[in-house]
Amino acid sequence: MANNLPTIPTFEEGMNASESWRHWKEDFEDYLEALQYSEAPEEIKTALFCHLCREELKNSYKLSTLSQTMVFLEIKQEQGEKFRDYYFRLCNAIVECNYDKSKDHMLHDKIIQELLDKALKERLIRQTSKKAKTLQVVNECKAAENSKSELLKWNEKPTVRYCKTSASDNRVPILGLEACRELGLIQRLSTTYKSPIETPEFFLKEFPDVFTITGRLKRIVKIKLKENSVPHVTCPRKVHLAIHNKVKELNNMVEAGIISKVEEPTE
Repeated sequence: MANNLPTIPTFEEGMNASESWRHWKEDFEDYLEALQYSEAPEEIKTALFCHLCREELKNSYKLSTLSQTMVFLEIKQEQGEKFRDYYFRLCNAIVECNYDKSKDHMLHDKIIQELLDKALKERLIRQTSKKAKTLQVVNECKAAENSKSELLKWNEKPTVRYCKTSASDNRVPILGLEACRELGLIQRLSTTYKSPIETPEFFLKEFPDVFTITGRLKRIVKIKLKENSVPHVTCPRKVHLAIHNKVKELNNMVEAGIISKVEEPTE
């Protein structure tokens, strides 16, 4: 690393302080590049900056740093302000403060100090002995705020914003209650009706002519003995001698008109 470069001139305000500062800042950045300090830690660049500045600029820098620190320390979570907005303001303000390595510790303490949620604040203070990191505190604050918001939604009672209690003069109903009753539009029922239990005995009693009279139906009826069955044709088989008399009963049913012969294959 080259350390034998001549130093740049100290800052002089001159007639135009803004223009002088712009030129001096460019010279300082070039000087950092030449010394290979452009990627160095901020505290090294700050020390080199203070070394090259005049006493007046050093005092201005100190006053500016003090001013930014006061701004950071005065930040509080406003009433109704979401935690993420409060945390965002703190992060922006602490960047300008000269806290160096203690920045995370200061941010951690400031977050807890100015919280509006007293119960959460007390709980986080009790947990300080566990040395919780700033990110853990931030996540816990966000989770607590979300839980509180959901709880408010659950406990929210619905409100009726508009309830119409009377009709306006130009929107009066055509028919009143008595007229609706006289026209049969509204009926008051003073009796109760219990529907019967639909058992097989009920249907036999309700429709005796259907279940007691023999005869042949006037329409084709399909009776499936098995669901999803596939019909197929088989060769005729001889009737066993032991059931000849039972089979003859089919002839009697044909003569009585209860069933009819089928000459073609069916299901």
